[in-house]
Amino acid sequence: MSKSSLSLSLSLGSLLGKLLASFALASAVALPAYAESPFLVPYHAAEKPIVDDQGRKQIIIDFVDSAADAFDDKVPPGLALKDDKRRGKVVNLIDDHSKKNAYDVRGMTTWVGASAVAFLTDKQISKLRNDKVVRLLTENSYSVQYSSDALGRPWDNVRSGGEYISWGTQAINGKVAGDSTRTVYIVDGGVAGHSDLNVSERVNVGCPDWYATGCSSTEWWLVGCYAHATHVAGIVGAKSNGADSAGVYAGVNMVSVNFHGLNGSRHCADNAQVTTTDSAAFGRALDYVYWHAMVHSNNLQRPAIMNLSINSASLGYDGNTARTNQAKLMALTQPAYQYGWSTYYFPGVFIAQSAGNHASEACAHGTIFRTPPGSPSTMTDGVMVVGAVKIDSAPVGANQFSATEPSGISSLPNGSNYGPCVDVWAPGDRIFSTWGTHANQDATLVGGMYTTDYSLLPGGAYGGFSVPNPLTYTSNGWAMMSGTSMAAPHIAGAAAYVADEFHLTTPAQIEEKLRLFFKATGYTDASYTSVSVVRLP
Repeated sequence: MSKSSLSLSLSLGSLLGKLLASFALASAVALPAYAESPFLVPYHAAEKPIVDDQGRKQIIIDFVDSAADAFDDKVPPGLALKDDKRRGKVVNLIDDHSKKNAYDVRGMTTWVGASAVAFLTDKQISKLRNDKVVRLLTENSYSVQYSSDALGRPWDNVRSGGEYISWGTQAINGKVAGDSTRTVYIVDGGVAGHSDLNVSERVNVGCPDWYATGCSSTEWWLVGCYAHATHVAGIVGAKSNGADSAGVYAGVNMVSVNFHGLNGSRHCADNAQVTTTDSAAFGRALDYVYWHAMVHSNNLQRPAIMNLSINSASLGYDGNTARTNQAKLMALTQPAYQYGWSTYYFPGVFIAQSAGNHASEACAHGTIFRTPPGSPSTMTDGVMVVGAVKIDSAPVGANQFSATEPSGISSLPNGSNYGPCVDVWAPGDRIFSTWGTHANQDATLVGGMYTTDYSLLPGGAYGGFSVPNPLTYTSNGWAMMSGTSMAAPHIAGAAAYVADEFHLTTPAQIEEKLRLFFKATGYTDASYTSVSVVRLP
């Protein structure tokens, strides 16, 4: 071998040795295959992250599934809470991890997945991106919601005595719940008191220290001013009692789970009243639903139902990496025994989510649920994403949603999202359902503006004004609204019915049964995907 050849071989060998040494060093901190890179924990940045007065970002820290296995399930006296609803192993994991990494915990989830929320410096974030027990880091951010901003035609709203039957309820062939003990969770902005609604419990779990002290009623109302959740609940299960309207599964029991906070001291008379939500608060709502469904299941295989008329909660993917709440939502669909904390059977929760109102591909939005990459976008997994059709059963295209009645109670959505990530379609345009008090209460569909009580709040004085308690004060208000928010509860109500009627024991079975009742409309959406709706037998 010549001298020059020998030098080249040594140089290549030296370079290869350095590369191998670098690879070995990097491999020493490699994460499980979940991570998008073998070297760094995936990191999701927000356009406007929540930042404290020290410049630290609020981060959702999601841990790998096995991280809590090494910890005891018994929470030490110093950490235990009265009537503690948390999973002990995860509490101990988070306590240990926060002490080792010098951060204060600002909220956690323990049932749908192990996660903590904390304000972190850039240095701490960099350190956690090389932490083998962390699977995902997400910058938390607020989503602001305003209360208001100024087949032929086979169905129509019909009146029977004092009760209207919405065209949506007719289209899906709605049923009456009777003596059903099924529970439907309305995860939204809080269901108001209404004589037509069977709501057994109201809770707000949005505040970071909800597990420890509960949420302040002055900042985290059980029911917000905007009656969106009240309208959604009526579509699911308004009673068939001769007044107002009848829902898809009339009279079914509902639990109202609010995770919205009040931004400022504005009240219902102010059209600009604002609530805020964030991905961490939504994660706590999912965690509460898991715990509540588990402890109220009586160890029976009776899956619950959840409606999400929400599109701001990190349920999709960034490339091949799931956003923070995607895995938490999937955990809700998986029946399981929980040992240690107490032996409980978690029966699982079937979930209906609105497809969103951007008039674009649903798959492109990280706020809308998606299945893992490589799997069919509409696989039977216990989650159904729901698009909106008009009264002629055609999908609602861009700028085709009808205005509200009374006018002005909501800004006009663009059009239904569409594409292969939409599982099913349902009525979503000009849907008649429950609302708060407004000027026209005789359901003559003439219009009229709401008054200051158009969504009823918890009792007490806030900012110098008093409001009625939704558990004791009821109204008989109604409204007609449009959007995929109105489509999803049609599927949630149908799911509750088929779960009861066919004695189904898992969320996947509920979805499988609903798919048997798909009826093709003859239309395709903007992506040339066939449009089908559910028609109950």
